[in-house]
Amino acid sequence: MSLIDQFFEEYDNLMSEYGGVSNFFTILGDKRVSGYINRSRRDGTMPPPTQLKRFEDYMDNHFLLKCMQYYGDNYPDKMTIKMDLALDEFTFKYRKQGRRKERKLSSQLHLERAWALGA
Repeated sequence: MSLIDQFFEEYDNLMSEYGGVSNFFTILGDKRVSGYINRSRRDGTMPPPTQLKRFEDYMDNHFLLKCMQYYGDNYPDKMTIKMDLALDEFTFKYRKQGRRKERKLSSQLHLERAWALGA
């Protein structure tokens, strides 16, 4: 089972636990997130880190971090600065030891983006 399938299985379990999608996103306070999640499910991709961070403390935070890192590793062309900041924030909160080498690669991506923007 891929990480994407695991995420959507966890997502479905969470929605059934809270009595449906509309009830959960009413509690969450942002119904737009469900549109991003549905589009990602339809496309067979992982939702972006900016949307995954909304599930903090509703799903396992280490699992969410793994999903965010998967998104960053597999869709680097879609990563925006806002998504990088969400990933970094989550990484600093919930990182387990042992991912430092891959985080160094992300730092290199930050530098390359800054150079591309002319900073």
